[in-house]
This record gives sequence, C-alpha cells and structure tokens, in this order.
Amino acid sequence: MDRTEKKDISLIQNEGLNKAQLLQKLKEAQIGLNEYAHTLFNSDLFQPSLLSSEVNLIELSMSEIGLKNGGNFEDIKKHLKALNLSHCPLEIAIYVRLKFKDQLESDEKKSNKTPPGSITFFSKPLSEEDDFPKGFYIKNTNGTLWLRGYICSEDYIWEPNDRMIFKVNK
Repeated sequence: MDRTEKKDISLIQNEGLNKAQLLQKLKEAQIGLNEYAHTLFNSDLFQPSLLSSEVNLIELSMSEIGLKNGGNFEDIKKHLKALNLSHCPLEIAIYVRLKFKDQLESDEKKSNKTPPGSITFFSKPLSEEDDFPKGFYIKNTNGTLWLRGYICSEDYIWEPNDRMIFKVNK
C-alpha cells in the first residue's frame, strides 16, 4: 500500500486466524490498538473468517473514486460499483497493518475528522449504532504503527483527499 504507487493493486493473504491469534500477532508486532479497536475485537458481531483466502486491495482517495467534494457511506457505495470495487472484509485491515510497516508518519490530529496520514478500510459496519465502531483505519504516529477503530454516523462526510482501501472484485 505504498502511497506513491496508489494505483497498484496489492494481494493480501487472509490467514484464517481467530481473534485470539490475530491479537497475539498484533501484540508480537507491537501494533497499537485504541479503545474502539478493542471494542470491535471484543464484540460478538466481529467474527473473522477462518478460511484462508487472498484478497486484492487498492488504496484510493475519495476524489480518485469520483467524489471530488468527498462523500458519505452511501455516496461511496454508489461509486464503487462502476469501479468494480467493494467493501473489504473487516479482518483484512489487521493483515494489512501487520504487512504494511512503512506507512508515512503523521502526528497531526484533527477532532471529528479523519486523522491526517491515516488510511481507512471501507468495510460493512457491524452495527448501525453511531457509538459503535464502524471499522478500522491504520496510522503511524510517533513511530508507533496503529490499528485503530473509529466511530461515525452514516452521514459522516469523508474529505476529497481522505484515503481508503477497497476490495477489488474479480
């Protein structure tokens, strides 16, 4: 997922690990988790696929998928069909975080906005509740790699330069 090669498609292996195994791998790799990531892991709604598989992914900005003014979940879904893209399986963010170690560092913060330097995984929310995490994003802050959960409403607007990772349909 090198930002300089954003048009490239990356093949990621889903190893079919359960939650405990995934958490152990994250711990061994010294990946930081925030409270929302822990909430996702602790929820019965999050059931990682135990089947090994390969997933093609691509990283694009909202502008690059055709949302020149940004967009919400529904706007993004509408644009993905024409691009042959779709939601990522939620657990794929974990495998990407474990593999993608050279993410650009950013310690800048913004309240109630997508953190600068972060990359969000477009996945199907497990709950429609606004206070339940919608998915994961990855970030490198002060030399620490993070897998972070996030909350937002269905009408939250991602900015044109916000970056997301999508599944490339075969």
